[in-house]
Amino acid sequence: MSVPPTAQIHEARSRRLESVVRREAAALLAYFERRVPYSDAPDLLGDTLLVAWRRVDALPTDDQEARMWLFGVARRVL
Repeated sequence: MSVPPTAQIHEARSRRLESVVRREAAALLAYFERRVPYSDAPDLLGDTLLVAWRRVDALPTDDQEARMWLFGVARRVL
């Protein structure tokens, strides 16, 4: 049984988001820790990751652009 093409695309984008988040999560957390009380930073990171997950189709394919995109999401969450 084959997987529909849209499911394959979604799975690939999800893997891409996971890869970017693993690479950038610590930097995003540090970004928040510099701007809000320490105890609020993890919640803001979670909110940022939720937005990124919901908008996974907008995640750029280039690593540097994906990092900038995530930090843009973080700035708006903040």
